[in-house]
Amino acid sequence: MEQLKMIIDNCLKKKLPFKVLDLPSELPEFGGISYNSLKTLKGDIFFAVKGLASDGHDFIEQAQKKGAVAVVCEKYIEKLNIPQIIVSDSRRALSWFSACFYDFPSKDLNIIGVTGTNGKTTICSIIEAMLASSGKKPGVIGTIDTHYTTKDNNLKSFENLNTTPESAELHKIIYEMKQNNITDIIMEVSSHAISLGRVDDIDFNTIVFSNLTQDHLDFHKTMEDYSKTKAGFIKSRALGFEKSAPVSSVINVDDNLGRKIFLELSEKNADVLGYSITENSDLQAFDIKSSPGNTKALIKFQNKEIELSSKLTGVHNVENILAAAGASVFSGILPEKALEALCDVEPVSGRLEQVSNSIRPYIFVDYAHTPDALKNVLHALKNLGFKKIICIFGCGGDRDSGKRPVMGSIAGELADISIITSDNPRTEEPEKIIRDIEKGILKKAVKKDFTDPFIKGEKIYFLEKDRRRAIRKGLKLSEPEDCILIAGKGHEKYQIIGTQKFFFDDRKTSLEEVANV
Repeated sequence: MEQLKMIIDNCLKKKLPFKVLDLPSELPEFGGISYNSLKTLKGDIFFAVKGLASDGHDFIEQAQKKGAVAVVCEKYIEKLNIPQIIVSDSRRALSWFSACFYDFPSKDLNIIGVTGTNGKTTICSIIEAMLASSGKKPGVIGTIDTHYTTKDNNLKSFENLNTTPESAELHKIIYEMKQNNITDIIMEVSSHAISLGRVDDIDFNTIVFSNLTQDHLDFHKTMEDYSKTKAGFIKSRALGFEKSAPVSSVINVDDNLGRKIFLELSEKNADVLGYSITENSDLQAFDIKSSPGNTKALIKFQNKEIELSSKLTGVHNVENILAAAGASVFSGILPEKALEALCDVEPVSGRLEQVSNSIRPYIFVDYAHTPDALKNVLHALKNLGFKKIICIFGCGGDRDSGKRPVMGSIAGELADISIITSDNPRTEEPEKIIRDIEKGILKKAVKKDFTDPFIKGEKIYFLEKDRRRAIRKGLKLSEPEDCILIAGKGHEKYQIIGTQKFFFDDRKTSLEEVANV
């Protein structure tokens, strides 16, 4: 009872993004926090959170039957025999209660948040390597997984449901990392997480912004809202609106939104570093040379030139390296020391990952599922001198449909042969998604059937709904000095058709098909 009373007293004293509207006369003891009735344990407080597809208020009775001792909700529920704490926004309350319950674990750690449309996972991985090489003990929370080394020197790793977990899980993860002597946490911060308040009560030390390009318009509806979400998150913390001490920022000034944010923060004397591959900046890369599995460049920082050598492929990965180096600077590590760690850093799973060094044609798997990501990866591959580039890709169902023709246009322009296939169609008809993509490729390439002859040098495209068959046909169309890019799913080991997940791994599938062709 004392713990819950303390949390509510804190709510009443502080200016928070929600209000406590009504309290029961008696507050129970509680042992945990839940917002999913199926996972509610005996002794939990249940938070009735409104989701995108369902409303937690409809599952309060189920949570009570599972053992919930109280509920935090936005309206009074009749005939409920557990205490009800009525708030204006139960999702925002979930974040605050979770932070209080775990005693604000982020305040004692160096928390680096990485946000942007593309590059987050790779940037986090590079920062992790840089910090570890300097004797720190980092943990990572991101799209592929959450992982850290326990105090017993065992690797703990598990997949996340979302890029940025819900606030209840997030504070629990940070608390557990703290208990295992983790010194730094690098976490991907999605626009969904920002909008839905998942990171409201995280004490960030540094925020990295990579870029902003079209994605998530199924959620944000407009690019203006999407950009406001990202910019607001960065500026509110960089200028000290969200906590007593302003956070440091690392900003890509080659990005249009990034440049605006950087200039505004600089004018207000915020602690900010800009990075660029095209112009003079705090961190700048030039003389970039890239081949498969080998990238070299010169990095300029504070009038010093530092040689970069990395196994990561492509100019876009040089941008990711600069972003990570900036975060390392704010973590007390000099760039020359941080960049030394890159020599042994392997590509992140499913990020321009070469399936096998011994197989020809060259096969790369990449998570590129946005127009800009696909463009960057195809540009990177075009600069490597392959005879032809064969791009196999689709777009996810029940997601931003506006990017489909844009991605079709990009593939038609930059690839020699495009095969449009299924990604995760979810509850949409795969044929409809493919038709949407095809609208963008029509003016860039000529449609062919797999039995048709075609003119050498002619840009062409094919349609193949079945992803495995698309990979097989791409291999049959290829020659030894060609490159095949299988884009969209990257590290994922599943395909979502309808509401079911089926095992599917682009890397494993391509190796199987190589053996059969």
